[in-house]
This record gives sequence, C-alpha cells and structure tokens, in this order.
Amino acid sequence: MNLLFSLGLDNDRLRELGKGLGADVPYCIEGGTRLAEGTGEILTALPDFSGVDIVLVKPRIGVSTAWVYGNFDTGKVGDSERPDTELIRRVVGRRDLKAVATAMRNVLEKVTVPEYPIVKEAKDRLLEEGAWGSMMSGSGPTVFGIFPDAAAAAEAFGRLSADGRWQCFLTKTE
Repeated sequence: MNLLFSLGLDNDRLRELGKGLGADVPYCIEGGTRLAEGTGEILTALPDFSGVDIVLVKPRIGVSTAWVYGNFDTGKVGDSERPDTELIRRVVGRRDLKAVATAMRNVLEKVTVPEYPIVKEAKDRLLEEGAWGSMMSGSGPTVFGIFPDAAAAAEAFGRLSADGRWQCFLTKTE
C-alpha cells in the first residue's frame, strides 16, 4: 500500500502501524533473520541465516490465535520447554543448522498440540522424513522442518505431499 499509494512511509512508521494489525507484521516489513521480542514488535537483527532448506506442512485446519493465547499459561511452562535465546543466537551466528534445529522451542505448542493432534503428527512426520528439527510456527497449525540439504528436503516434500490431510511447501529461508 505504501508503494501503491506513494505514501513515502519509512520502515519504522510501517512497523509501528503494522503492529496494530498483527504481531507478525513488523517482522514481515523488516524480514531477514531477527530475534522477535515483546509481542513481535521488538526486532533485533541476527546473523544471516538465508538459504536453509525448509519444508512447511500446513494441516487443513484453522487455529484461532486468540484461542491459543487465551489458553496459554506461562506458569505451566517449564524451563526445558522454553527457548534458550542465547544458545539460538550463538548457533545461528555459527550457521550450525543442526544445533539450531535441535534447540528450537515454541511454548505455544503446549496449548495447540493437545487440541489439534494433527500438528504433532505433522512434526513427527517431518522428523521421520529426515528433518533435523521440527517446530510449530507461531500459534499453529503450520509446522516446519529444517533439512540438511535441498535433496533431502525435496524427497521429504514429495512423500509428505502425498498425505491429503495437509498442504506442503518446499522453500528456503531468506
């Protein structure tokens, strides 16, 4: 819209306006590898993590973000279930894909997975197909797997796409 209507707004202003639309909007405006804090509006640049082979699996269900957050209790999340942000920063900086993949955590899975078991099924299938790690994105239901290379990701994509319970996408990080 900024370009279409020649508004001339800079990214700072766009992020400020965007956070009223949704927590992910400021990141979508900025892009790249970022640490998101707060409700997603505080973004810190991290070292480049582009070109990583990813398979996305989106179960053919909808999950209400409001419902997930309304049922999320931070007091019921143990330390081992929380992401180790400093570890993630270090391994992203070293571009250690396997370490990133195994260190990923999403506390919202604690709410979404019990209500929607297909999310866990999709995560498990990604791991069975060779992903080094798999995690739900945001409040779900989409999950992703980090693969060691393009060939492994393509093979997994082919097999996972045959399951009509979800849509699959083969992509790379930018």
